[in-house]
Amino acid sequence: MQKTYRATYKRGKEILDHYHSITKIRDGELKLGELPIVMARRVIFYNLWSSIEKLVGKAAHSIVLSMGKPQGISFAENLEKYIGHEKKDLDTAMDFLCNETYAIGWGAVEIELRDTDIEVRCEEGFPVGKEYVLINKVSSIPVDSFFLGYFHGFFETYFKERYTSEEVMCVGMGDRMCKFLFKKI
Repeated sequence: MQKTYRATYKRGKEILDHYHSITKIRDGELKLGELPIVMARRVIFYNLWSSIEKLVGKAAHSIVLSMGKPQGISFAENLEKYIGHEKKDLDTAMDFLCNETYAIGWGAVEIELRDTDIEVRCEEGFPVGKEYVLINKVSSIPVDSFFLGYFHGFFETYFKERYTSEEVMCVGMGDRMCKFLFKKI
Protein backbone atom coordinates (compact mmCIF):
# COMPACT_ATOMS: atom_id res chain seq x y z
CA MET A 1 0.00 0.00 0.00
CA GLN A 2 1.31 3.42 -0.90
CA LYS A 3 -0.90 6.48 -0.90
CA THR A 4 -0.13 10.19 -0.69
CA TYR A 5 -2.35 12.87 0.82
CA ARG A 6 -1.78 16.61 0.28
CA ALA A 7 -3.02 19.83 1.82
CA THR A 8 -4.81 22.14 -0.60
CA TYR A 9 -5.65 25.80 -0.31
CA LYS A 10 -9.36 25.16 -0.98
CA ARG A 11 -9.77 22.45 1.65
CA GLY A 12 -7.57 24.27 4.18
CA LYS A 13 -9.67 27.41 3.74
CA GLU A 14 -12.89 25.43 4.23
CA ILE A 15 -11.59 24.15 7.56
CA LEU A 16 -10.35 27.60 8.60
CA ASP A 17 -13.69 29.19 7.65
CA HIS A 18 -15.50 26.54 9.69
CA TYR A 19 -13.22 27.20 12.66
CA HIS A 20 -13.91 30.94 12.34
CA SER A 21 -17.65 30.28 12.31
CA ILE A 22 -17.54 28.37 15.63
CA THR A 23 -14.89 30.47 17.39
CA LYS A 24 -16.16 32.84 20.06
CA ILE A 25 -14.65 35.08 22.70
CA ARG A 26 -16.21 34.51 26.13
CA ASP A 27 -14.99 36.23 29.28
CA GLY A 28 -11.62 36.99 27.73
CA GLU A 29 -11.16 33.39 26.57
CA LEU A 30 -11.04 32.28 22.94
CA LYS A 31 -13.01 29.10 22.31
CA LEU A 32 -13.23 26.86 19.26
CA GLY A 33 -16.69 25.51 20.00
CA GLU A 34 -16.21 24.56 23.65
CA LEU A 35 -12.46 23.97 23.32
CA PRO A 36 -10.37 26.78 24.89
CA ILE A 37 -7.64 27.82 22.42
CA VAL A 38 -4.79 30.29 22.17
CA MET A 39 -3.72 31.89 18.92
CA ALA A 40 0.07 31.93 18.83
CA ARG A 41 2.74 33.51 16.69
CA ARG A 42 5.28 31.18 15.11
CA VAL A 43 8.05 32.82 17.13
CA ILE A 44 6.51 31.42 20.34
CA PHE A 45 7.33 27.87 19.18
CA TYR A 46 10.83 29.04 18.23
CA ASN A 47 11.37 30.69 21.64
CA LEU A 48 10.08 27.61 23.43
CA TRP A 49 12.46 25.38 21.47
CA SER A 50 15.51 27.64 21.77
CA SER A 51 15.00 28.26 25.50
CA ILE A 52 14.82 24.55 26.25
CA GLU A 53 17.77 23.86 23.95
CA LYS A 54 19.87 26.45 25.82
CA LEU A 55 19.02 24.79 29.13
CA VAL A 56 19.53 21.12 28.22
CA GLY A 57 21.23 20.99 24.80
CA LYS A 58 20.27 18.13 22.49
CA ALA A 59 17.98 16.67 25.17
CA ALA A 60 15.58 19.46 24.14
CA HIS A 61 14.43 17.19 21.32
CA SER A 62 13.02 14.56 23.70
CA ILE A 63 11.42 17.14 25.98
CA VAL A 64 9.70 19.08 23.20
CA LEU A 65 8.71 15.87 21.37
CA SER A 66 7.02 14.71 24.59
CA MET A 67 5.06 17.99 24.65
CA GLY A 68 3.71 17.50 21.12
CA LYS A 69 2.87 13.81 21.33
CA PRO A 70 -0.14 14.11 23.70
CA GLN A 71 -1.62 16.76 21.40
CA GLY A 72 -1.51 14.35 18.46
CA ILE A 73 -2.98 11.57 20.59
CA SER A 74 -5.86 13.80 21.67
CA PHE A 75 -6.52 14.92 18.10
CA ALA A 76 -6.66 11.31 16.88
CA GLU A 77 -8.93 10.27 19.76
CA ASN A 78 -11.36 13.12 19.02
CA LEU A 79 -11.21 12.92 15.23
CA GLU A 80 -14.85 11.90 14.81
CA LYS A 81 -15.88 15.06 16.62
CA TYR A 82 -13.81 17.21 14.26
CA ILE A 83 -14.76 15.64 10.94
CA GLY A 84 -18.19 14.16 11.61
CA HIS A 85 -17.25 10.80 10.06
CA GLU A 86 -16.06 7.47 11.29
CA LYS A 87 -12.36 7.85 11.96
CA LYS A 88 -11.83 4.46 10.30
CA ASP A 89 -12.35 6.19 6.94
CA LEU A 90 -8.65 6.54 6.12
CA ASP A 91 -8.99 8.97 3.19
CA THR A 92 -11.20 11.36 5.15
CA ALA A 93 -8.95 11.22 8.22
CA MET A 94 -5.69 11.81 6.31
CA ASP A 95 -7.27 14.56 4.21
CA PHE A 96 -8.46 16.29 7.37
CA LEU A 97 -5.08 15.88 9.09
CA CYS A 98 -3.23 17.45 6.14
CA ASN A 99 -5.68 20.29 5.71
CA GLU A 100 -6.26 21.06 9.38
CA THR A 101 -2.48 21.37 9.75
CA TYR A 102 -2.54 23.80 6.81
CA ALA A 103 -5.53 25.76 8.18
CA ILE A 104 -3.89 26.39 11.57
CA GLY A 105 -0.67 27.64 10.00
CA TRP A 106 1.68 24.73 10.55
CA GLY A 107 2.35 24.34 6.84
CA ALA A 108 1.08 22.61 3.71
CA VAL A 109 1.94 19.01 4.52
CA GLU A 110 2.02 15.93 2.36
CA ILE A 111 1.60 12.54 4.02
CA GLU A 112 2.77 9.40 2.26
CA LEU A 113 1.56 6.13 3.74
CA ARG A 114 3.65 3.09 2.85
CA ASP A 115 3.63 -0.53 4.01
CA THR A 116 6.25 -0.17 6.74
CA ASP A 117 6.55 3.57 7.23
CA ILE A 118 4.97 7.00 6.92
CA GLU A 119 6.64 10.10 5.54
CA VAL A 120 5.39 13.62 6.31
CA ARG A 121 6.82 16.41 4.16
CA CYS A 122 6.43 20.16 4.44
CA GLU A 123 8.06 21.94 1.50
CA GLU A 124 8.20 25.34 3.21
CA GLY A 125 9.12 23.88 6.58
CA PHE A 126 7.37 23.62 9.92
CA PRO A 127 7.10 26.73 12.15
CA VAL A 128 10.32 26.47 14.17
CA GLY A 129 12.43 25.67 11.11
CA LYS A 130 10.78 28.52 9.21
CA GLU A 131 11.64 30.92 12.03
CA TYR A 132 15.30 29.85 11.78
CA VAL A 133 15.18 30.73 8.07
CA LEU A 134 13.49 34.08 8.79
CA ILE A 135 16.20 35.15 11.25
CA ASN A 136 19.03 33.74 9.09
CA LYS A 137 20.12 31.21 11.68
CA VAL A 138 21.14 27.59 11.01
CA SER A 139 20.77 24.86 13.62
CA SER A 140 23.06 21.85 13.92
CA ILE A 141 20.11 19.63 14.86
CA PRO A 142 16.49 19.29 13.64
CA VAL A 143 14.24 21.79 15.46
CA ASP A 144 10.61 20.79 14.81
CA SER A 145 10.32 18.27 17.64
CA PHE A 146 6.89 19.47 18.82
CA PHE A 147 5.39 18.83 15.38
CA LEU A 148 7.23 15.51 15.05
CA GLY A 149 5.75 14.50 18.41
CA TYR A 150 2.28 15.64 17.33
CA PHE A 151 2.31 13.47 14.20
CA HIS A 152 3.92 10.60 16.13
CA GLY A 153 1.12 10.64 18.71
CA PHE A 154 -1.52 10.93 16.01
CA PHE A 155 -0.23 8.02 13.92
CA GLU A 156 0.30 5.65 16.87
CA THR A 157 -3.22 6.36 18.15
CA TYR A 158 -4.99 6.32 14.79
CA PHE A 159 -3.28 3.23 13.36
CA LYS A 160 -2.83 1.44 16.71
CA GLU A 161 0.78 0.68 15.77
CA ARG A 162 4.09 1.63 17.40
CA TYR A 163 6.53 3.80 15.44
CA THR A 164 9.96 5.28 15.74
CA SER A 165 10.13 8.88 14.57
CA GLU A 166 12.84 11.12 13.18
CA GLU A 167 13.07 14.49 11.49
CA VAL A 168 15.37 13.55 8.61
CA MET A 169 15.35 16.95 6.89
CA CYS A 170 14.84 20.39 8.44
CA VAL A 171 14.76 23.86 6.87
CA GLY A 172 16.19 25.12 10.18
CA MET A 173 19.35 23.13 9.36
CA GLY A 174 19.49 24.49 5.82
CA ASP A 175 17.63 21.63 4.11
CA ARG A 176 15.19 22.44 1.29
CA MET A 177 12.18 21.07 3.26
CA CYS A 178 11.20 19.48 6.54
CA LYS A 179 10.64 15.73 6.41
CA PHE A 180 9.53 13.38 9.19
CA LEU A 181 9.88 9.61 8.94
CA PHE A 182 7.86 7.17 11.06
CA LYS A 183 8.87 3.50 10.92
CA LYS A 184 6.77 0.67 12.31
CA ILE A 185 8.37 -1.14 15.22
